[in-house]
Formats: sequence, structure tokens, C-alpha cells
Amino acid sequence: MKKLLVILFFAIVFVGCKDKDEDVAADLGARVAGTYTMTKVGQGGVSIDLPFPGISGSVKVVRKEAEKAEWAIRLEQDGKLLIDDKTATGEIALSESGSKVILKEGGTEAGYVEGNILVIDFVDGDGVHSRIEAKK
Repeated sequence: MKKLLVILFFAIVFVGCKDKDEDVAADLGARVAGTYTMTKVGQGGVSIDLPFPGISGSVKVVRKEAEKAEWAIRLEQDGKLLIDDKTATGEIALSESGSKVILKEGGTEAGYVEGNILVIDFVDGDGVHSRIEAKK
């Protein structure tokens, strides 16, 4: 009877000790949330490293769910808004690919976050390529 109890005890212990990582889904929204300061902006093949006199920008990412966030983009030149964070907003879907969190807006890949670096890379409706690089 003692052997049966010992075997039963060990069976319960080993079955109950699953790897906790299997049960916890990655919260990508929390991982990418924060304010990123622009370090480079580019459009149509021309790019500017920031900081640059009179030009500054940021991207604010707010977690909505584990796999959804919202971003707001702000770019200023000499105090004048070029991109307004009140209108340049959007919901983004998040997925993981290796060490990167892929950002998709409207089903189209729009950039990624890797570590504390955010890259937004897209082609607009007129076919003009734009890129924003920012650091948290």
C-alpha cells in the first residue's frame, strides 16, 4: 500500500509540474508599448538623421490587448506640426517573428519593433516609400 501511495504522489507531482512558459502567452502589446523618439525620417529616398535643428518627432504606442496596440505619430519642424498625433493614429495588430514584433495596420505589414528600436516602413497610396526609425 505504501508503494502505491509513493507512486501516486510522484505521478501527481510530475504531472502537476508543467513548464509555465507553455501557459503564458507573450503579451506583445506590453512589450512594444511606450514612447519612441525619432532618430531618422525618410521619404522618397531622402532621409534625415535626428536630432536635426528644428525637427523632432515621436511615436507613442499604447497597448490595447496582448496582440493589439494603437500608435500616434507626431513630427514637428520649427514648432509647426508636419504630422499630427491626433490624426496620424491607427490600430495595429502584433505578431512575433524571432526577436521582432511585427506591426500590421489594416492587414499590411507596416514595421516592427526589435528590442527598443521601432521601424515604420511603408509605401503610401501614391507609391512613395517612407521610413521612420525611433528609439524607446
